[in-house]
Amino acid sequence: MENLQEQEELSGTESAWKSGKNKAVAKRALVFVVAVVVALWSVMSFKANLIYFFANRTPVNIGDVRQLRAKGVTKLDVKPNSYVRMENLIVGYPELETKKYRFFFCPIYNVLVRTESPLPEVSLRVGQTEIPEGLEFLVEQHRVPLEFFATHFDAEGWLMPVTEAPGFKAGIEEFLKKNVRLSDSEIREAYALLDKETPNKQIFAVLILVAGIFIVCASGWSLVKAIRQKQT
Repeated sequence: MENLQEQEELSGTESAWKSGKNKAVAKRALVFVVAVVVALWSVMSFKANLIYFFANRTPVNIGDVRQLRAKGVTKLDVKPNSYVRMENLIVGYPELETKKYRFFFCPIYNVLVRTESPLPEVSLRVGQTEIPEGLEFLVEQHRVPLEFFATHFDAEGWLMPVTEAPGFKAGIEEFLKKNVRLSDSEIREAYALLDKETPNKQIFAVLILVAGIFIVCASGWSLVKAIRQKQT
């Protein structure tokens, strides 16, 4: 009788021990799945930052955009998420700004520029303003008021599709539609240039990627250990 009770106690202890191992495996499996999901979400969220971080540290010199367009170049031959330098931009529609940034729109290649630098003042004296040959269409099509031709700005930074720019849904899209009067199709083809945003500044995205990989590996190893313990 006593032996039977002892066997039942041992059997109960063994069952509890196995149950504990199963729960440990289940918990660590859940942690591993969550870690993988979070890591993938982080990579997708900062994909553009990661691509830009590994871009060439020497900016692509697009040069004087007014001269470039006057030569008949209608589209920029540069990949998105590139580090570029653009000169002699038209400072058009400088109405949008935040506490940190100022924005303006250059209609030559439909580029929205974000900068921390002060913008040149727009002069209302347009009598002596000259329109470079090849850019007359900007005035004829009412793409930019004549007074903006007297403004100039050089920018160097991150060139990306404007739809991927920070704050696009928080005011930029509405600004482009109402102030600049771009159509949806024009917005989809427009650019954003984040002035002074260099590839090196995206190091945080790499750190997030490394942290994500470490967490996935650590949780995966913990799961493997739990499975091995269960099998012993």
